[in-house]
Amino acid sequence: MVWERLGSASVSGSTANTSWKELGRQTLSSSGDVMTSGTFTAKDNLMILYYGVADGAMINKLTFNDDTGNNYAYKISDNGGSDSSTTSNAFLEFATSTTSNEFSVADVVNIADQEKLVHLNHAGQNTAGAGTSPRSRELAGKWANTSNAITKVTATNSQSGSFGSGSELVVLGYDNDEADSGTNFWQELANVELSSAGDTLTSGVFTAKKYLWVRIHGIASGNFDNVKIRFNNYNDSSYAYTHSSNGSGFSNNQSDSGINYVGTNGAEDHFVDMFIFNKSDKEKLATIEQLRASDAGAGNNPARKEVIGKWAKTDQQIVRVSAVNGGSGDFASGSRIQVFGSD
Repeated sequence: MVWERLGSASVSGSTANTSWKELGRQTLSSSGDVMTSGTFTAKDNLMILYYGVADGAMINKLTFNDDTGNNYAYKISDNGGSDSSTTSNAFLEFATSTTSNEFSVADVVNIADQEKLVHLNHAGQNTAGAGTSPRSRELAGKWANTSNAITKVTATNSQSGSFGSGSELVVLGYDNDEADSGTNFWQELANVELSSAGDTLTSGVFTAKKYLWVRIHGIASGNFDNVKIRFNNYNDSSYAYTHSSNGSGFSNNQSDSGINYVGTNGAEDHFVDMFIFNKSDKEKLATIEQLRASDAGAGNNPARKEVIGKWAKTDQQIVRVSAVNGGSGDFASGSRIQVFGSD
């Protein structure tokens, strides 16, 4: 949940050329058990986007630079459960066995002479339709190599099924001192600041993209409560989500009128970082991290919430994102929503 993921951004909010560039990609045109980025030039920071179309059972086992030795370690929490640890392993397990589509976003610190640290958020579709909540996974992992930077990423399925047609592995990167050159992967699609207080903070209509990154800064004017993300102005029962507040167990919500990311009544400013896989004929899968300021001052801890959501519509892409407050207050003037996207 870091604003700096955009790299060096200008003060106007547009993305500078030192931001994320696409380093490698494979999109399957038929089912297979391996996807690879190919070899790319090492970058200090990597972002890995994975979308798996289930053709039978699959597990995404990720390796770097074709290293299948016991050089990986990780902790995972599935669906809000207690962390489980795996050490001296031959891969990082991005997702458990599943027969439904899934979406993962991972950040990697990629310095050659340091262990490579990986943080992952994962959304699994689960049974299709808004009547079933999605699955979640959070992974904290490392590749213990301290001699080489990552220059290749490979996803391998070890289950009886396959990564289906349309499955995709994308690797992005940028250096901490990167020169201004190349084309940014994340292009700004919307940047809206409220000029007066209101219950709804909306992006307006933007150009549809397969991958979306949404950032929300909600400034409180009175109480926020039951704040929901909605897409394309749909206020119906087409959403489902699972969520955890402050590390508690996950709770499931089905057939809802939006994806709730603030459920506690309070006049608390908040920040949201959300990634979405957004293909018209697939259920839309989203990972959301939220931070609330809680009461003012260093004597009060902030609050956090993790949400995995899905929008069950399979006849359209998302072209509008809105945050709608159900509390007695408003989004204050100066609240902002930004949307970035790429195909």
